[in-house]
Formats: sequence, C-alpha cells, structure tokens
Amino acid sequence: MDRIIFLDIDGVLNSEAYVRAAHRRRAVRTPAPGPDFIDPVRVARLQQIVDRTGARVVISSNWTHWPGCNHGAISGWLRGLGFTGEVIGQTPRKLSNTHRGNEITWWLESHPCADFVVIDDLMYGDYGPEWVSPHESRLVLTPDGIEPEHVEQAVRMLLGDAQ
Repeated sequence: MDRIIFLDIDGVLNSEAYVRAAHRRRAVRTPAPGPDFIDPVRVARLQQIVDRTGARVVISSNWTHWPGCNHGAISGWLRGLGFTGEVIGQTPRKLSNTHRGNEITWWLESHPCADFVVIDDLMYGDYGPEWVSPHESRLVLTPDGIEPEHVEQAVRMLLGDAQ
C-alpha cells in the first residue's frame, strides 16, 4: 500500500516573502494561483521526502477551488520546477464550508494507504480541533514554507521504524 503526502501549497511550497515577490513579478495582476507562486527550493524539499519514502502526493489545498487549477495542472507546474514524484489526485470538496480534515478523511475512505502525513501551514482554522486531535501525529506544520527540519519530520512519520 502507498504512503501519501496530503499537500497544501500556500505556506508549504512558498513563504509570505516569496508570494509578495511573485506578485511584484507578475505582469497581469490577478489573485489566481499559478506556478510563479511556487518556490523551486521548497519543491526540492518536497522531492527529498518523496525520494526517501516513496510517498505519492495528494493535493489538499484551496488552490484546487480555482477554475483550471486541479491536481493535473499543479502536477504540471511542479514537474516544470523539477519535481519527479507522482501527484495522484486531490481531496474531494463535497461541501463548500467543510474542514480540510474532512476532505482528507473522505479521500482516505476510498483510497486505503499504508501511512500518510499532512503538510500544511495552518491547522485549526482549516481542520478543526475535532479532526486534529486524533491525527496530530500525522501533521507537519510549516508556518512559512517547508524547511529542512520539516523534511526530516515528514520522513520520520512516513517511515517510522523502517528507517
């Protein structure tokens, strides 16, 4: 069975400073997400997790709520930045006001996996304490983009005693 990384984008594959700089670089002012908002350094760190664990990626981000911004588009942007891992899907959005944790639960119900981690910059606002409490050992919080210590944390969580 697979190991899965549930991946948020903002605050994981970028930082506030990177996003501000991306807005300044954009010729057309639009809030829509795109590859220019993804930091190649953070993508390389995601790649390290995938290389070391064999995990596959499921997008769990508000980016997928934008038209034309599904896991296929995001996968293409990541590949363009050197990512060679596999993006296999995105969490479902069954209700407009649901917590992201519920979306992950719904995905897991139809896609059993050996283990998973959630890499996100936010927790309680997007997940709700009722979801976080039983899953806290699966959460990697990246307050301002994925850093080397987050890579190590995710690898430990995914491999456990198999390291």
